[in-house]
Amino acid sequence: MTSPVFLTAITYLLSLVGSFFLEGSVFSCAVLIFAALLIAILIRRFRSKTFFCWLFLIFALGFGYGEFREDITAENPFIDREEAVLTGEIINDPTKTESSLKYRFRVTSLDGAELKRPVNVVALSQKDSALKYGDELRLTGSFLLSETANPGSFDYGDFQSKSRLYGSFSTLYGGDVTVLGRGNGNILLTLAYAVKHRFEQSLSYLPPDRAALIRGIFFGDTSGIDHNGNIILSQSGIRHCFAVSGLHVGYVLLFLNALGLLLKIGPKTRTVLIAICLFSYAAITGFSPSVMRASIMCLMVLGATLFGRERNSFNGLGMAMLILLLWDPLYLLQTGFQLSFLAIFSILTLMPWLNRCIPRSFPGKEMIFVTVAAQIGMIPVLAYLFHTVSFVAFLISSICCLLVGAIVILCLPALIFSLIAPICGSILLIPCGILCRILYDFAAVCSKLPFAYIYKGDFGWLWLLLIYTAIAAVVFLPQLKAKRSLSLLLMTAIFVVFLLPLPFLQKHELEITFLSIGEGDAICISLPSGEEMLMDAGDMRNGDITYYTIRPFLLSEGINDIETVFLSHNDEDHSGAFSYLCESFRIEEVCIPAAASDEFSDKLILANAENIEVSMVSAGDILDLGDGVTIEIFWPYPDGEGEKNQLSLVAKMSYGDFSVLFTGDIEGGGLRALGENDADISADVLKIPHHGSKNSFDSDFYTAVDPSAVVISVGKNNYGHPDKKLLSYWQKAQIPCYRTDLNGAVTVTSNGKGYEITTYR
Repeated sequence: MTSPVFLTAITYLLSLVGSFFLEGSVFSCAVLIFAALLIAILIRRFRSKTFFCWLFLIFALGFGYGEFREDITAENPFIDREEAVLTGEIINDPTKTESSLKYRFRVTSLDGAELKRPVNVVALSQKDSALKYGDELRLTGSFLLSETANPGSFDYGDFQSKSRLYGSFSTLYGGDVTVLGRGNGNILLTLAYAVKHRFEQSLSYLPPDRAALIRGIFFGDTSGIDHNGNIILSQSGIRHCFAVSGLHVGYVLLFLNALGLLLKIGPKTRTVLIAICLFSYAAITGFSPSVMRASIMCLMVLGATLFGRERNSFNGLGMAMLILLLWDPLYLLQTGFQLSFLAIFSILTLMPWLNRCIPRSFPGKEMIFVTVAAQIGMIPVLAYLFHTVSFVAFLISSICCLLVGAIVILCLPALIFSLIAPICGSILLIPCGILCRILYDFAAVCSKLPFAYIYKGDFGWLWLLLIYTAIAAVVFLPQLKAKRSLSLLLMTAIFVVFLLPLPFLQKHELEITFLSIGEGDAICISLPSGEEMLMDAGDMRNGDITYYTIRPFLLSEGINDIETVFLSHNDEDHSGAFSYLCESFRIEEVCIPAAASDEFSDKLILANAENIEVSMVSAGDILDLGDGVTIEIFWPYPDGEGEKNQLSLVAKMSYGDFSVLFTGDIEGGGLRALGENDADISADVLKIPHHGSKNSFDSDFYTAVDPSAVVISVGKNNYGHPDKKLLSYWQKAQIPCYRTDLNGAVTVTSNGKGYEITTYR
């Protein structure tokens, strides 16, 4: 048994999975442990089976430990609470975001009453607040809602629960922060954070963009990188360079070991100092699972060398897994933990396979194979989690890793010199900033290459499991080990099948999703032919709206190409994100109302630059979208005049016996004209105009449409949308009214005969 620690860790991991998903009691766990001990006693004389008995005992103990940890986990004391007064202590180093100071806060009392068990929340205070780790505070404020509203969106509430966080608490609007005490934190963490702050002072001398990139690479803090930058990191496949991992820890270890040899420090003393430095580095990077895993593995390698023991990478990986999961079993549910261990496991298992398939030596073989092995193991799960597969990462990852190594190694002496004087550290950070900029610009250029990446979101966990089963079969089946060409061919075939669209998963129905994007419109339409369309493109005045709603939805659907974008009018809340969509997705055509073409001059310039076909549409036009789907334009007429809203596009999409009427922001006279028109504007589903404003209420128009369901795209606003009179009208008519602010995304699905409406919430 060459890797007993690794097998023990895997058994313990499986026991935790069982405890998470199977209901158990303290009694049942005790029976399981007793049975394991009894079996151990009965077969203790059979040495060949002793280890398997040990694994069974570990499983029983792990299952019991997992259930015990669940039982002692505090219940959420803040359920149904909007406002509160919290007393407690800051337990990490506060970080500045664009609009606030963000930190983890351990709550010991709620509204003056002591809690039975302290719980942690994320707290937000004024950006210029002079708060630091260990401060004891009394916070007055309100809890923030974290419920997701759209498919594909990041579930922050789920992330918090997996991190043992019980909510987000804001003191920004009408709240208050009172400092009750200073410096109550752990002395080692206080020192580590003090070192970090000195380094931050050195960074302040650099241009903000370069300082943000250095923070991302050296600390894993990407809060200073904008949405466009984060997209480039994903598309180029080098996000791992900006999430402190084993790569960074390895370079830190290389620097510390070289420094120890230079100063002629003995092996034992050097190992102790390295352990202290790695702990400090883990502290200033937030104790991420990847850093902890890498640090533990590095220390095990150093320990094995120091005591003359054989190195076993699998045992090192297993020991790191055991330590972290014993400390907190919920690490198992965190994406960072999963990706960190999967990356190393992929390298350890696939490197021998690659060397067997391609035995010939060539310059840089080791680094290239490490990159390829990691990519093979990570691509399926990264596509499942983040819906982006980067092909260019195979070409640039090794180069980027070398650049990251140079940056990290330069940052370490800069960190030391910043303790003497921040200006001294900044001198060494100048070349770091230059290298960071080169790395970022290189990634940006590569992400624009043809076929640099694809969006892959059209599969579930069963397909993911099947892909990994196929990969394991190719790598481990004895019949394939000696057949190098066949083995490589099969592995290539697996990924070709995985990356191609899956015909049996295509819906072959009309699916219309009214996304919840606040006070704006963004309607995604999947045609039976498999093509994708957008009716309006959301709001870009606040980049978060598009980045956290429209983009994740399109990615989760695996949408790379958008056939047509209809822009009802050129208000920011309907067409503001068109420019962003042009940068991130391939758009074939944009349709705008001919009567309002002068309003779209900026969009026309952009479409021309991106080689997007522009179509002008007017009342009377009928567009054939294929497979029986048509769009008929009712408004505006080519010679129409009026303000933006009055010239808003009104169109009916029909599919067999089903139809839906899109109305943009038309109101007032436009609605009256439509209601008096002889055209057949009746529809099964009506998108209420202008977010349900009082000017969008017109009973004659509603009577002409005669819908059986209505949808209002609306968000938090100061305009009184949706109007109470309008809501009362539909309630009295007993017509279901769906609101994106309350129901989240609203999806209408039709096979051309009937239709079904589902809501995300």
